[in-house]
Amino acid sequence: AADKFQHWLNGLNENAPHKTLILELSEADANRPAKEIEISGHWIKGYAGDEDARILWAYDTGDLRRELQRYKSENVKLKIDVKQYSTILNMAPYPIWERGEDMKLRYCNLRYSEMVEDIAAREPDGAMPDIDKKERQLAASALKEGVAKHDRRHIVVNGERKLYQLDELPIVEQQMVI
Repeated sequence: AADKFQHWLNGLNENAPHKTLILELSEADANRPAKEIEISGHWIKGYAGDEDARILWAYDTGDLRRELQRYKSENVKLKIDVKQYSTILNMAPYPIWERGEDMKLRYCNLRYSEMVEDIAAREPDGAMPDIDKKERQLAASALKEGVAKHDRRHIVVNGERKLYQLDELPIVEQQMVI
């Protein structure tokens, strides 16, 4: 580490006035993790014959880097979980959606998207109909009262008129409805 630091320090000059070095320093105790030190330096040209100067500052970043690595690993695992859950929801043969506190859709599965696209395709100029107004009212009621609300409605999808049961299930703690 000393040779690496000396080489880095010698390279801190007018051609490279600002540099950062990360050193890993091992502790004498093998049970403790190595220290990771981030050293930043800035070279300053001497004025009117004065010697050049180097300003150095160091941070022990080992704990932060380990924590960041842990968060990155957790993030990768969560992304895999989300993708798996999304795949499972998209395989469902019926529409599933999630609403935020404002009752707007935050998520919908593939079946919901297909149904909405089919309904919109039948409208003049492909305009999106207001198919969600009654459901928003139902969802708002479910969230306000903290109990599931149900409604039955005929909907034409893929040329077939079917009776659907709409269930709006509140998740009060998170102020959302599925």
